[in-house]
Amino acid sequence: MFSFFKQKPFFTPEEEQQITEAIRNAELRTSGEVRIFIESRCKFVDPLDRAVELFFGLKMDQTKERNAVLVYIAVKDHQLAVFGDQGIHERTGMDFWNREVSLMLTHFNKENYAMVWLRW
Repeated sequence: MFSFFKQKPFFTPEEEQQITEAIRNAELRTSGEVRIFIESRCKFVDPLDRAVELFFGLKMDQTKERNAVLVYIAVKDHQLAVFGDQGIHERTGMDFWNREVSLMLTHFNKENYAMVWLRW
């Protein structure tokens, strides 16, 4: 079966540019790496498990200081996960990640998707 409907992008071109710039600026200030991975569905897997799978599949664990971060979004399933490698997790702790995800969800629930990254 084929679909002839074009899927609406998650970010507008302006938001995409703002996010790219925010991530680039954050990466210039640190030795870390940040990626956003967006897909439509995450039906049969916990979103954090999917984020971990993608993180290692993208070889993000190979940064010198083990301080890469992957933000995972499953648009249609309204799921979000953030996975930080060992080096950054040891410095920030679980409370930091819980606050970040909570803040992201607050913005996402208001459909203000770009705001999450602009504060970085």
